Formats: sequence, structure tokens, C-alpha cells
Amino acid sequence: MNVGQLAILRAISRADAGGIALSRLAETLVMDSTSLYRALAPLDRRGWIEVVAAERGRSKLVRLTDPGRNATDLAAAHWEAVQMAVVDEFGVDRWAEVQAAITDLTAISVRLVG
Repeated sequence: MNVGQLAILRAISRADAGGIALSRLAETLVMDSTSLYRALAPLDRRGWIEVVAAERGRSKLVRLTDPGRNATDLAAAHWEAVQMAVVDEFGVDRWAEVQAAITDLTAISVRLVG
């Protein structure tokens, strides 16, 4: 599992048990739909997610499967340990500055793209 896949799985895991609409997930991750669908394909092949039709309308929902939840939990534990080591090495204050800059950049990108 790579970092991008973990980010997607964690975003899905924050949704309720019924799943999250693909359009909403793309918006949350600041991704276009085509890139999201491409990124979901390997997760689906591994059995970590399932894409289902919504009860109403034409939208589709994505939700974690039990194996997906287990894989996410295991990867998140490793990721958090590595991230803590990076922050310790880089410095807490510098890390906070980087996070703030990324947040600002994301907001600017969303505003400009629309």
C-alpha cells in the first residue's frame, strides 16, 4: 500500500458505514473523478473496498470492506510511527510551517480551479 492509497482508504473509513459518494470522496481528496477512479481500481482488486449503487439516483458509493479496514489500521499504525520520526528529525515548528503552507496551497488551488 502506498501513501496515496492509505489517504484514500482513511478518507473512506471516516465516512459512515453506508459509504461515501464517489463525487464527495473526490472533493474531499481534492482529486478529479478520473484520477480517483483510477486510484480506486487496485484497492478494489485487493478487496479492500467495494463500490455500490446508491439507493437513490445514479450516484455510486464506496465503502471499506473488513479486509480493507484491517489493512488500513495496520498501515496507519506504521505510517504514524514513521511520521513521528520524521517530525522529530525535522522539528515540530518546521513541520507545522510545512503543514500550514500545504493547507494554504490546497485552498488556493481549489479556489483557482473552482
